[in-house]
Amino acid sequence: EKINIINLDLVDSTNSYVLPNTSGNLKFTSQGSGSYIYCSTSDNMGPNGTDNKDNCDAYLKVETFTHARFVFTFESKNGGTNISFVKNYKNFHKITTKVTPTGGGTITNSLTEIKDGESKDITYAPKNANTQYLKSIKVGEDKNDNPNSIQEIPITDDNKNKYSFENINTDYIIEVEYANKLRVTFDSNGGTEVTPNTQYVIPNDKATKPEDPTRPGYTFNGWVKKGTNTQFDIPNTNITENTDLVAQWTPIEYRITYETDGGTNSPSNPPTYTINSVVDFKEPTKDGYVFKGWYTDPELTTQIYGIPLGTTGDKTIYAKWEDKQTNQQTASYKVEYYKETANGTYEIASSETLNGQVGATVSCPERTFEGYEENKSHTDRIISGTVKEDGSLVLKRYYDLKEEPANPNTTSNYTVEFYKETSDGTYEKASSEVLEGEIGTTVTCPTRTFEGYEENTNHSDRVISGTITEDGRLVLKRYYDLISNNPNPSSAQYKLEYYKQTSDGNYEIATTSNQEGIVGNTVTIPEANYEGYKENTSNSNRLVSGEIKADGSLVLRRYYDKINYKVTFDPQNNTTIPDQTVPYAEKLPL
Repeated sequence: EKINIINLDLVDSTNSYVLPNTSGNLKFTSQGSGSYIYCSTSDNMGPNGTDNKDNCDAYLKVETFTHARFVFTFESKNGGTNISFVKNYKNFHKITTKVTPTGGGTITNSLTEIKDGESKDITYAPKNANTQYLKSIKVGEDKNDNPNSIQEIPITDDNKNKYSFENINTDYIIEVEYANKLRVTFDSNGGTEVTPNTQYVIPNDKATKPEDPTRPGYTFNGWVKKGTNTQFDIPNTNITENTDLVAQWTPIEYRITYETDGGTNSPSNPPTYTINSVVDFKEPTKDGYVFKGWYTDPELTTQIYGIPLGTTGDKTIYAKWEDKQTNQQTASYKVEYYKETANGTYEIASSETLNGQVGATVSCPERTFEGYEENKSHTDRIISGTVKEDGSLVLKRYYDLKEEPANPNTTSNYTVEFYKETSDGTYEKASSEVLEGEIGTTVTCPTRTFEGYEENTNHSDRVISGTITEDGRLVLKRYYDLISNNPNPSSAQYKLEYYKQTSDGNYEIATTSNQEGIVGNTVTIPEANYEGYKENTSNSNRLVSGEIKADGSLVLRRYYDKINYKVTFDPQNNTTIPDQTVPYAEKLPL
């Protein structure tokens, strides 16, 4: 007689297996008569809702009840035979998972309660997909009597993120292992930074060649392994260790064209230069003419003395000549100073008419206005030019309001006086002016030009520079003598010196050159550009402008300090290494 389950408190009715760790009633009925089978382990209700123990067809005793199996013993009360179940019962299986190293990634937690014939997907992922890769997958049956049952399987596109178990009929083990990729860095060595500048590569794979960097004044030669000069073939080289690559550069040679207008160029003038060169132009020669300087344009309006460090591009320069028989003439020119108003416009603050030699280059003297600072980028600013015979030259400086008013306790007045020689050899005051500056700073007396006079640079009372004092007693003086019959002003040499900081903090001379100009004229040393250095504008020995001395004693100097760079460490092992600061071209301390 077949028996049907009618109470499924302990049984999954869909899949026909006993639920683990449960308790409750099991009730059965015979297929034919509908009478109940009595279960001796719990109360059983008959058809009328009462205990039907005495009238049941058979006794049922639960002998075992573990996990997914149970065993019943039936005893027929009324001589019945062929007692059986309609339902089938199944066993559970499990899948044990493991990831190596611990914490190196994630994998589906161990699965239990898997029924016969089911399929399951095990998913896994590294902790950091950018710096890690899947090194191995091992799969096998979980059998204590066969420790070699788990075997490594090939990694494919289908199983690199998950593994599928089909038709499960026993316990299984799956293990995945992750490892760190190798690091490849790209140092552009002064060029534009490549993106990304760090790649992570699976061992024995190849890195991806980035776009070539660029660098003004240089040609890119390729990548070399740090500490070598050997080209590194990125697309065809397997990466077997952490690798640092550095860009290799060659300076571009630029052409210098000298337009001498019939003169003979100096053999010391180079035909080419690079961004690392400092070029001082030498004078050409031309019979019957006096060389008046090199210029950047055919109109001879912008004078050039050399090519500073850091310059790029082909250059063409033009020689200016003056006939030795030409009479030296003077003409007037004007200097104007403008101050910003509250509404952002400019109004003239002062102007002055000066005299100079026709064809000579003159500069607009600097001025100081309390509460203002010079706008050196104003489009109408003209601080130097060539004196024109028609007196049309106008030099201009512009001054902007400071964001904060100057502290009255930090500035003071000083006086500049100019004396001209009389016919009896004495001197009388020609003009004077009260200026203002910051207390404690060193200022220089501006130059003046008086027709028929030349400055006496050896006068015992001459004071051309001094320190501004709080009481305003500083007086700067220049003396001018009547010009003799010689119409040509005297000239003298002066020197330009550039110093670079050494590893011990001292300075050593990097570049020096001799220049020549008219005695009494104020000249300025051009700026230089050294890779890895910046100018120290507060060095006490720095002198960027001065007046040319007849004895050639003027020396102008600029000082350049090493740039400090910050070095940041990334150990990638959850430790911290403090940042360090290292000067340019020096080694990182251990």
